[in-house]
Amino acid sequence: MKDEHDIEKQLKKAKPEYLMCRDIRHPWQPYDAHRDGKRRTIIRMLVCPRCGTLRHDVLDFSGYVVSQRYEYPEGYQLKGGSMTAGDRAMMRIMTTSRISRKEQ
Repeated sequence: MKDEHDIEKQLKKAKPEYLMCRDIRHPWQPYDAHRDGKRRTIIRMLVCPRCGTLRHDVLDFSGYVVSQRYEYPEGYQLKGGSMTAGDRAMMRIMTTSRISRKEQ
């Protein structure tokens, strides 16, 4: 069982752009694309300009997603597995308080 205080410590140490992407999602931009004729798929790569995460989509020739994988920058992923609903709520408060401090 994960220690929720450990998640809180990790979130407090996280880069602001990492928290923002976790909270409001990544603003994906096209990065690269090419066809893999042998496998009859299209490989599409997207990049998040805010945090640097790379998303690799494998599409069939009709455009359906066959698979996806992500390459996260160092320090983006949290130790201890998935975040709970409570972890996400705490993260949203952290993100919002950082935004409100900037406006003051």
